[in-house]
Amino acid sequence: MELDLRAGRQQAVLAVLALEIDRPVSAESLVEAVWGEWPPRNASNALHSTISRLRRVLAPAVGRRDPAAMPVRTTAGYLLPGAPEQVDALCFEAHLADARRHHRAGDHIAAEHAAVAALGLWRGQPFTGLDSPYFHAQRERWRQNRLLALELRAEAAINHGRDAETVAELTGLVAEHPLRERLRELLMLALYRSGRQAEALELYQQTRSELITQLGVEPGPALRILHERILSADATLTAPARPAVRPSQLPLPVRGFTGRERELAELTALARRGGVVAVVCGPGGIGKTSLVLQWAQVHLQEFPDGQLYVDLRGYSPLVPPLPASAAAAGFLAALGVPPSALPPREQDQAALLRSLLTQRRMLLVLDNARDSDQVAPLLPGTAHCTVLITSRHRLDGLLATSGAQPLVLEVFTQTEAREFLALHAGADRARVEPEALDAVIARCARLPLALAIVAARAATHPQFSLAALAEELREDADRLDVLDTGEITTSLRAVVAATYQTLSAEAARLAGLLALAPGPDIGLPAAAVLADLPPRATRQVLVQLTRVHLAQEHRPSRYRMHDLVRLYAAERASTDHPPADLAAVLRQLCEHYLREVTAKTATAQALSWMDTERSTLIAAAEMAISRGWSPPAAGLAIAIQQYLDDRGHYEQALALGRQALTLVESTVDAPVLTLLALTLWRQGNFAGSIPVYHRALRAAHDTADHRSLGRAHNGLGFAHWRLGDLPQALACFEAGLEVGRRIGNHSIQAYARTGIGYLAHWRRQHRSGLAHHEEAVLLARLAGDQEVECHALNGIGLGALALGRVEQALEYWQRALHLARDSGSPFSEARALVGLGWGHQRQGELDTAMRYHHAGLVVAETIGDRYQQARACASLADIHTTRGEREAARQCRMQAQEHAEAAGVSVVEVELRWIAGVAPEISTRRE
Repeated sequence: MELDLRAGRQQAVLAVLALEIDRPVSAESLVEAVWGEWPPRNASNALHSTISRLRRVLAPAVGRRDPAAMPVRTTAGYLLPGAPEQVDALCFEAHLADARRHHRAGDHIAAEHAAVAALGLWRGQPFTGLDSPYFHAQRERWRQNRLLALELRAEAAINHGRDAETVAELTGLVAEHPLRERLRELLMLALYRSGRQAEALELYQQTRSELITQLGVEPGPALRILHERILSADATLTAPARPAVRPSQLPLPVRGFTGRERELAELTALARRGGVVAVVCGPGGIGKTSLVLQWAQVHLQEFPDGQLYVDLRGYSPLVPPLPASAAAAGFLAALGVPPSALPPREQDQAALLRSLLTQRRMLLVLDNARDSDQVAPLLPGTAHCTVLITSRHRLDGLLATSGAQPLVLEVFTQTEAREFLALHAGADRARVEPEALDAVIARCARLPLALAIVAARAATHPQFSLAALAEELREDADRLDVLDTGEITTSLRAVVAATYQTLSAEAARLAGLLALAPGPDIGLPAAAVLADLPPRATRQVLVQLTRVHLAQEHRPSRYRMHDLVRLYAAERASTDHPPADLAAVLRQLCEHYLREVTAKTATAQALSWMDTERSTLIAAAEMAISRGWSPPAAGLAIAIQQYLDDRGHYEQALALGRQALTLVESTVDAPVLTLLALTLWRQGNFAGSIPVYHRALRAAHDTADHRSLGRAHNGLGFAHWRLGDLPQALACFEAGLEVGRRIGNHSIQAYARTGIGYLAHWRRQHRSGLAHHEEAVLLARLAGDQEVECHALNGIGLGALALGRVEQALEYWQRALHLARDSGSPFSEARALVGLGWGHQRQGELDTAMRYHHAGLVVAETIGDRYQQARACASLADIHTTRGEREAARQCRMQAQEHAEAAGVSVVEVELRWIAGVAPEISTRRE
């Protein structure tokens, strides 16, 4: 039944819905299809009205017969219910797909029948009267589909002997579409097979003349090859074409493939898009080829026209890369092109290859590509083929120009590495020696090739234990020797060397220096010091390394190397450059880090930089210390140790401080010892900090280091106070205050004032304590010392709470919390959080108090501050006791006892001092 859809909008909407029948179309897509780039302001309302009117027009015919077939609105858009076979255009597409499939299979009769069925559905010009970019594109698409159907029908007729009758039809089509070379090629073939060789040759000359005149181009390779074959009276032209050659060139996949489930799934998702070019890239030995061949083996049935494979030898250690022309010639031969018909020019070979792949669903594997230029001529110009490329190079140019999709292959996960070794080295070994298994994995850095080499050694020496194999890999100096099977393709050193040979001299030099540089990674400014280049030029050199996966930019402007690549690069650097030159560059790097650390101030940005560089700075300080580079070693050790202490990285601070004491220069001893003692105190090891503070005092006296002297006196005061020796603590604080006054150091004075203030609170002299803390706040601000200001603010909160000024106490603890977080001091943050818990506990807000105590406990646990953990646990025990939660209270009290004992004080003392002693109104009931 015909419907009268007079409104263009209704026709447009119905056309779009019909082409997507039974699939929702978004309102945005419909608006774009109807109005193009300039929809009216009220397009959504207009669309809704159009669909409502369309439903009214359809209702008398469609709705009465089948109400469910009316357009409906869904959450995803508008939908026209139905089946594809109800739409002529979709039926046309289905018949055309059948014709293509039969054509590829060489079944010319079935191909012609399918093409005839498709063309039988054609009725004039599609989408007449609909004027938008969407419908212009649709008209062109269907015009091309119709021409393809006509070509398929004509070719099928020619191939089963109806040459003469096809000439007339093709002559008309050539006149209608004079620039379509495929039609002229078919007409030339039909003329030749009809015994009209001269006319076929004349048609070629006419075609060539028109193309040159109108477009300035020569005929394409398919036409030129046909012309040459007609000139030579090629006998194969007179017989019907044979079925298309179906090459099957893929090598066998690797036996015992394991893991890579995510990457296999990602390749599958890419392939389903159709016409995809995927670049599987990564360093040598990462398993790129194994992955691709495994995927291909599983998906062979999806490529009915065959598979092409070529090893492009991009990084072969023995032979040069395979020219693209040689790879193309190999593909053409596999597709049935005889050597006599091979075009002489490389670009013509590439064009012929694209022509032959146009109608085929094939898989192309381009293995071990050197660069984008080697690959580009081999890419098909069709959406039917899938191309998988493997390369150590990222092929950025191909990604940018050809829409290729990257898949960067990383090392095995720990689970994948265990599964791999268990499969190849023996499940019994893996089960019996799990620790040795993990040691092997760690020393192979989870690189598949390295694991495969060890697995092969295990398989050929079943009497060797995994522990013995792990021991062979223990030393860095020997590891590359062990990871060598004696064959060049399975020697890790040879594999990395093959990548190295592609580098420029400056890139190879920088790779070696990166390998020798301290720390797990390096930032661009530091890399520029190694390269002795400006940062911009250094980045370009680093791009060379990252493109071939010798280095990885794992964060913006930060670079790292795989452990085994690093071993090789360090080995090469030691071989290629004099040791003195390497040492000079590395010392310059340490001096660079010292300048950077010295220039940073206590800002959030500076702390963030230090957090990023922490591991690298520690390694730089350790390198400078071990090599005896005194100025950078001393400066880095002190600055980094102070940072580590401030940020709560106590174990690293202690380790670095102890290493720094090995330096010959005694000038470093006093500040390093003072920081060591402070770190022990922060951990709650008050008794352990005292002898270290005394060593610091002696060193400070010997070197006239007054700053360290004042800090050591104050540190001793805080240690004695925590252990309950108040007279000794006061004497130490007064000594620190006197030193601070003598040298005019406000920070030392502020610390001393803070300590004296705490002792005053201890003696219930709260107003005196508040005065000392308030003075300490002023001195700390003069010094710009946020850490001591936090101490003082916490003390004010403590005194205010003891005097019953709960709101004031909460205000000061909140200020201390904000300042601690701004300055990056987890130690002060934990104290402020517990203080806030006390304040809310005092007000009876037990839920809020518990949240603060728990938060303080988490921070204290993170930095290993046992004393703060004891305070928080004791406070939580008191809250649980108040609530009658006896078991929870018992658990918290046990934890408090454990932490307090580790800190050298008893839990009873902690409770009495900080809860009963300071704020007696808070319940201190015992179970």
